[in-house]
Amino acid sequence: MVTLDRKMELLRQRVASLSLNPETLTAAELIVKANRMVPKVVEPLRKEWLNDMVIHPNDGEFRLAASDPDGHFLKWIDARSKRPYHVTRRTVVAVAEKYKETNIATKLSIVVWPQEIAWAQRMRLDANPFTATKSALFLRETLSNPSKTFLAIADIYSEAVKHAGYSDSPVQDLSAYEIRFATELPEFAPLFQRYAARAYADTLKNMTRDQVEKLAQRAAAEENEDRRLVAAEGIARAAQRAPMRRSVSTIRSAIAFKLDSNTTFLLEKAFIRKVEAGEVDIEPGQRTADAGFLRLLADPAQRDAVLTLEGLPSAADYMDMWEIAHLNASFLEQLPPSYKALACTKAQLESWQEAVVTEKRPCPFDAVSDLGFFLLGA
Repeated sequence: MVTLDRKMELLRQRVASLSLNPETLTAAELIVKANRMVPKVVEPLRKEWLNDMVIHPNDGEFRLAASDPDGHFLKWIDARSKRPYHVTRRTVVAVAEKYKETNIATKLSIVVWPQEIAWAQRMRLDANPFTATKSALFLRETLSNPSKTFLAIADIYSEAVKHAGYSDSPVQDLSAYEIRFATELPEFAPLFQRYAARAYADTLKNMTRDQVEKLAQRAAAEENEDRRLVAAEGIARAAQRAPMRRSVSTIRSAIAFKLDSNTTFLLEKAFIRKVEAGEVDIEPGQRTADAGFLRLLADPAQRDAVLTLEGLPSAADYMDMWEIAHLNASFLEQLPPSYKALACTKAQLESWQEAVVTEKRPCPFDAVSDLGFFLLGA
């Protein structure tokens, strides 16, 4: 039989195999900062990673981490810091064991918890300064210790589901995104409010009305800034699906500014990177940044400044001449809807292919975009 002392020694060895270099923790601080979290969360997140790996149900994941703890931790913390309100698997298991009900813990973590976070985010904009302040206090506490507030919400939830008024609310069918951003919602008392009413009662009791209102203003400013970032991320994703450089109107503008398709490609890549970094003014709810991109195209000084910082794409990221030479009519079927007005024929496609293959045109970074430039005479 393996003794307890030997098991403890094996555990210490397991933990030691996940030691990190000081340089890794410094790099981790830069990562969490880039993901809009404060550097001081690195240490609690390191402990979370360590605990997750040491008792991971899949030993393969532990072995992967132990083979390169520094690299594994940096990848892990990048993903984790993009989900600031994430609750660990251990905490969810603890809830399931406490209530002897796996379904409650699963629904709470997958459905209810994201909804509660969305309610708190939304209510940072509430007209009642006490409501807005309590919402902000709840989110800040959850950022620093999500397991604590999750466990508290679990207790409240276990009681709430016993009452029809809570369980039957149509709000239960809404996604977290809908709860946060919908213009209007049915009347509903989210669970976090019950927790906040008790947890922050003394804090608020010792504040003046003016102090609470200032905190509420800060909460609203934080929510509006977060909404701008959400909008920016949505715009960046949309640009991945439907690049602006493939819009006929954008191509016409680029041609008017004497830009070719490859320069437009590089400008869009740089512009979207600036959008993602929050360096482009985006308003909450804004769906496109076309106007901002067109302003960049029209500004020679800004164009030059952006292009000096934008590296060329890897050759593996775009078609080479061989691939372009072998495109057929099916390529035309994949063109954006706006290209229909250009009525590209098979003969025009072949003329463009010949121009590229004979090096009368540079090999394009984006074949679809360059064909649009060609069809419009550039």
